[in-house]
Amino acid sequence: DLDALVDTHLFVLSPNNCGSTFVKNALALSRHTWNLRHEGQHAYGFVGPAHRALIWASDPHWAQTYATPGNFDWDVTRRAWYAQSFASNAHASVFVEKSPPFVLLADQLRTNFKQARFVLLTRDPYAMYEGIIRRRLAHPPKDPTDPRVLAARHVVACLRLQADNRAALAGVSTYFSYEQLCADPASCDSAVRTLVPSLDDVEFNVQVSVKGMYDEQLRNMNADSIARLSREDRAVANSVFGEHTDALAAFGYEVS
Repeated sequence: DLDALVDTHLFVLSPNNCGSTFVKNALALSRHTWNLRHEGQHAYGFVGPAHRALIWASDPHWAQTYATPGNFDWDVTRRAWYAQSFASNAHASVFVEKSPPFVLLADQLRTNFKQARFVLLTRDPYAMYEGIIRRRLAHPPKDPTDPRVLAARHVVACLRLQADNRAALAGVSTYFSYEQLCADPASCDSAVRTLVPSLDDVEFNVQVSVKGMYDEQLRNMNADSIARLSREDRAVANSVFGEHTDALAAFGYEVS
């Protein structure tokens, strides 16, 4: 009975393309965690709206509509998640979940889940942007706006959301960037263990499978990702990022 076993819910709040799948899969190696095979938003029985592919934060109106509390039934969703979860230890007490659009829902998660704790992630905005346009440009949305503009707007919106989450969740969250995770995984281990002391075996310097694309220890792929941007791709990104330098600077990033 997970209602009795689980005393902490740990949400990985991360925009898409920031390393959250690696983090989720590494957390699943802990003997103290219950985990889902897929993102919670895609689990059978999840009661909530669908999102717009990889650019769900690009339109403020859509994001606000998505996050309307009445769109979700967290009691039903929690039971569905529990029924599908797995653990290496039947006495595990921490439930882990990650779904990128949930960066819009931190307040609801905190209200509706017992002992909610949060790991917040960001990544270099150009690497985030490249990861999105690489997947979206083959299937542009039914929108006259250049999908690269939508992707850049999405990145900026996500950084602003994470800055808000970092402030609102102070005391129940930890933050580290994809870059820190790659360069100093031990510091990220320590941050998670401090946030949730029962996760005393969490380690990020491990080899895990990510989306069936690679199975290796985490390494910083920013340079490879950014190198794939054409001059025009970068110009489009800069046309958006240049108007929101404060959003980038909040996490130590800059227009380049």
